[in-house]
Parts: sequence; structure tokens; C-alpha cells
Amino acid sequence: MYKTYQALTKPSNSLQQLWRYFPISRFREFLNSEELFFCHLPFLSDGLEGTLTRRSRKQLCNWHVSQGNNNLVSIENAVTEYEKLSKQFYVNCWHMNNSESHLMWKAYADRGFAIQTTFERIQASFDMFPGFISGGIVNYIDFERDATALG
Repeated sequence: MYKTYQALTKPSNSLQQLWRYFPISRFREFLNSEELFFCHLPFLSDGLEGTLTRRSRKQLCNWHVSQGNNNLVSIENAVTEYEKLSKQFYVNCWHMNNSESHLMWKAYADRGFAIQTTFERIQASFDMFPGFISGGIVNYIDFERDATALG
């Protein structure tokens, strides 16, 4: 079942177009299985998704201090738990745009296929799924330079 999670930002328009680009081999697998493949977060191609940079780690520690936790061992344990928890996620990524993207074709599906749907239809597709699925917009930032919600 799809559940809304307050920390994830949904598109302002639930009918926002989403695109998924496939090479031919992956598209065949999709058609045969009729299932979306969710990649384990640590196995994405850059290997750094979900990891903390020095700055974001420091921000997380500072956030714990701002919440009244001044025990350094406790803070370090909380940050370590956060890092462990982030390794438990699986993702299926879509491109949000009102039209096709030449760059996405080149990066993910040169001579392949694209599926176009909406955020609303993706949500509805999980109505009968017994597990917990959530989703939202990913905003990419430079964690060494840009501030996050933690400060």
C-alpha cells in the first residue's frame, strides 16, 4: 500500500508526468515479470546514495545537540543508527518532466523504451501491495556546500 510520509515532498500536481527509461533487456524483464524492480540503495551506481558527508554528519550531530542531547556517545550512536537505517531502503527512480528528455534517453535507454505515467497512477498501482511504499521528489544538492533542512 502506498503511504504518504511527511518528510517526502510530493509533486504539487498529482497528475505530474513521470518517465521511466529502460534499455531493451530491462524492458523485456519488466514486461515478463509485470513488476517494478527496486534497487537496494547502497547498490546504486555511484555507491554514495544515502551516505553522510562530513558536513551533513556534523549537521546531524548539531541537530541532536539542539534537541537537548549533549551526550557525545549517544549522539555518535544516533548518527551511526541513521547510517545503518539508510542502508535498508530500496528505490525505483523516475524522471519528473512534462516531456521526454534526450539526456535521460542517452543515459538510461539508448535505443530502448520509455514508460510515461503520473504520480497519481504510481500511487494507485500499490493499492494491493501488502508492504509499505512511499515516494517523493528528490532534490539533489552539494552537501559540502549547501545547507539542508538540518541547518
